Amino acid sequence: MRRSELIQGVVSWNNRFPLDRWWRIKHNVSFMSPEHRESSFIYQLLEFEEDKLYLKEFQAEHEKNKDKYIPGIGDIFKAPTTIEDFSTEAEREIEEMLKLEQNGGRQENTGIG
Repeated sequence: MRRSELIQGVVSWNNRFPLDRWWRIKHNVSFMSPEHRESSFIYQLLEFEEDKLYLKEFQAEHEKNKDKYIPGIGDIFKAPTTIEDFSTEAEREIEEMLKLEQNGGRQENTGIG
């Protein structure tokens, strides 16, 4: 197998199974390592949904305990992070990483690195 075929196989895998890539990045697991091969997609999906659930709970708790504005005190320019903002940013980063992988790891003018 040529190197280009190997790279294309990995990129293809990551495009078909983005949740698997998310899980490997989160747990710092190498592609096709024994730990990766032992993992199941159902386990990865459940963990992803659990993370989203706790993120929503954290978001709700944060909104409940949000600082009230008192004139002359505090940071009036504080921008709250929403689950939508987080998801959009995560999707953008994943797309940039996949583009880098598809280009053979070459960094272009993406603002990364």
